[in-house]
Amino acid sequence: MNKRIFISTIVILSTIAMLSYSDAYDNIITHRKITEKTIDYSTLRNYLKLNLGLPEGYEAKINNKRIIDWLSDGSYAEDKPACRAANHFHNPLLSWDQSYMSDDFYGDALVIRTFCNSTGWPYTNRKSNVTWATGFLAPPPDGQKASFSQNPLFSPYNWDKARQNYYNFLVSISPQSRELSFSKALSNLGHVLHLLQDVTVPAHTRNDFQSQLFKMNNIYIDRYQPFEKYVESNSSLITNANIDPIKDSPAFNNTRLTDFWDTDSYNGSNPSISNNIGLAEFSNANYLSNYTIPNNNPTPEHIFPYPYIRNSNISGSSYQICEDYEADSTIKRKYISRKEKGICPQLTGERKTDHFALVSVMNAASAITNDNISNLDLWIDDNVHKTYAKEILPRAVGYSAGILNYFFRGTIEISSPAQYVYSIIDGSITPQQFTKIKAKVKNTTLNEAMTDGILQAVAKYKAIPNYDPTLANYPPDGSVMKNIAYSYSVSTPITLMSEQLGSMNMYPSIFVSFARAAVAGF
Repeated sequence: MNKRIFISTIVILSTIAMLSYSDAYDNIITHRKITEKTIDYSTLRNYLKLNLGLPEGYEAKINNKRIIDWLSDGSYAEDKPACRAANHFHNPLLSWDQSYMSDDFYGDALVIRTFCNSTGWPYTNRKSNVTWATGFLAPPPDGQKASFSQNPLFSPYNWDKARQNYYNFLVSISPQSRELSFSKALSNLGHVLHLLQDVTVPAHTRNDFQSQLFKMNNIYIDRYQPFEKYVESNSSLITNANIDPIKDSPAFNNTRLTDFWDTDSYNGSNPSISNNIGLAEFSNANYLSNYTIPNNNPTPEHIFPYPYIRNSNISGSSYQICEDYEADSTIKRKYISRKEKGICPQLTGERKTDHFALVSVMNAASAITNDNISNLDLWIDDNVHKTYAKEILPRAVGYSAGILNYFFRGTIEISSPAQYVYSIIDGSITPQQFTKIKAKVKNTTLNEAMTDGILQAVAKYKAIPNYDPTLANYPPDGSVMKNIAYSYSVSTPITLMSEQLGSMNMYPSIFVSFARAAVAGF
C-alpha cells in the first residue's frame, strides 16, 4: 500500500513539474525588449545626465552592470519563481482587494494552484497586480496599503522598495553602498515595469488564467497565454512598434501612481480608448481573451460587459463581417471587423481588414451574416493576435516610459543666497572643513507641490591630495584631480511641514548642517 502511494506521488509530481503560472508576456524575450524600447521613449537619459551626474546616461555602469541592464534584468526576474505570477492579474471592474485572479479554483488550473500551494505560496493572501506593484488597495492618497509576507520569496519587489533603495543611494556616503542601493532600486523598478506591462495582456485583466492551459494525454501543460506567446514568437512587433507620444503616452490630469494601472473610472458602461485611463481599463474594455468571448457562453467569472459584439452601435464600436486569408495561408476565413459598415477591403495588395475576432467554422455558412453577429461562435487566431499586438504594444511602451518618468520626476533648483553667509568653516580643524551651507532651494517639479517630509543635502566633492592648511598648493592640478574619486557628505535631515514646503516655490534660504563635513577642494 505504501509503495503504491509512493509511486502515485512520483507520477503526480512529474505531472506538476510541467506546470507554471501564467508568465503573461514571455520574460526572457518580450519583457526585456519592451523595457529596453521603453527607455528610449523616456526622459531617463537626460535625468541621469543632468540630475544624477551620469554623463553616459542609461549606458552608465552601476555595480558592474549598465543601468539599462539592471532595468531589463528586473523585468525578467519578476516571473521567478513562476508562482509569483498569481499576483499578476487585475480586473479593473472589481475593488482592488478582490480584483486578483480567481478562476484557478476549478478545472485545469486547480492542479497548478494545488502545486503552488504545496511550495508555500500564500494563496490566501494573493494580491491584484496593481497592489502587488504599488502596495495600494485603493487609489492614493486615501487608499490603504496592503501587508506582505516578510519572506523575500513571497514578497513583491515593488515601487516602495524601489523608492527606499533610491533614497538609500542618494544619502549613502560609501561609493560601494551608493552603487549597491542604486542597482537594487533599478532592479526593483524593472519588476514594476514588468507588472505594468502585464496588464496590457487582455487575459490578465479579464481573469482568464484558464486560457493558459491545455491538456495532452491527461497532463496539464502550461503553454503560455496564446496572445503573449504570439508576441514572443514575433518580437519584431516590439522592435517595430510605432509609438505615438500623443496617443500612447499617459495623459492624466493629476497623476497618481496607481493611475498607470487603473484610474478607477471605468465602471463597465463607459469603455474608452483614450490615454487618460489605466492600462488595465484599456485592455479589459477593448480586447478579448480566449475564455471571455461573450458569444461563446463564458462561465460567470469570465463575463465582461465590453467588448460587446453586435451589429449596431450603442456604446463602442460597430461591427461587420469581412473576409480575409488565415495567417500564412491561402484559406479564406471570415473575421469580425470593428470598422463602420461599408465595403470590406479587397484581398489584393496590402490587406487592411480589421481582424478583431475569427468566425468559427462551426457556424453554418448561411448563418454568417452582419445581422447575426451576436449569435456567432468566435475565436482568436494569429491574425487577431497581430491586430491586438499592433494596438496594445505601443501603449505598453508609452505607459512604461511614463512610469519611468514619474519615478525620476523630482527636480530641485539650488542657488546661492542673495546675501549673508554662504557657508561656515571651522578653522580650528585640519584639514579645514565647513559645517554649514546656506542656499536658496526651489522645487521645480512640474505641476507637483512637495508634501510633508524631510530635506537633506548631499555634497559631492573631491578632496585635495597632500592637503596643506596654508593652501600653498591651491588650486590643485586638474590632471591630478581628474583621477581622484568623489567623496560624499550628507547633512542631518530637516523635517518640514507642507506649509513650509509649499513656500519652496519662492526660493527660501535654508541652512543645512553637515554631520560629516566636506573637505576643502569641494
